[in-house]
Amino acid sequence: MPHPGPQTEFLSLFCFEALYGGAKGPGKTDAIIMEATRQIHHARYRGIIFRRTFPRLQEIIDRSHRWYPRLGGVYNTQERRWHFPSGAAIAFGHVQHEGDKYNYQGHEYHYMGFDQLEEFTENQYPFLMAQVRTTDPSINCYVRATANPGGIGHAWGKRRFIAGKEP
Repeated sequence: MPHPGPQTEFLSLFCFEALYGGAKGPGKTDAIIMEATRQIHHARYRGIIFRRTFPRLQEIIDRSHRWYPRLGGVYNTQERRWHFPSGAAIAFGHVQHEGDKYNYQGHEYHYMGFDQLEEFTENQYPFLMAQVRTTDPSINCYVRATANPGGIGHAWGKRRFIAGKEP
């Protein structure tokens, strides 16, 4: 169940791209994990959640084990991917080095979540976002991100999502 307030508001958005920022504690990571399940009823749905490094990604994978089995998900450790009864899948990825972004080139994702966006470079984010697309008009495509103040991506994240923009 989402926390009332910012988490509920974040989960109710229907725009292509949104950022949930702020201090630690209000459930931003859980929101990214939950949001990934919005379209798991669709057999062709593919989602992915990113963290910058694998050790940091492991925490998200561990948290997903609290939610996804309740929805019929079965986890494949080698693939780092949940498979759902409909045929839908949610994967986990990391881009520790700048060139790691090419590991995802040409893939088709319908949902892409970035946890701790301030850890990503300004080049990684738009490159990975370009993989968010579909050939099936019944599947919505969108991107969600979380962020805390600071980090290598603080300045570009602030320009992209905050400076001169309406909340």
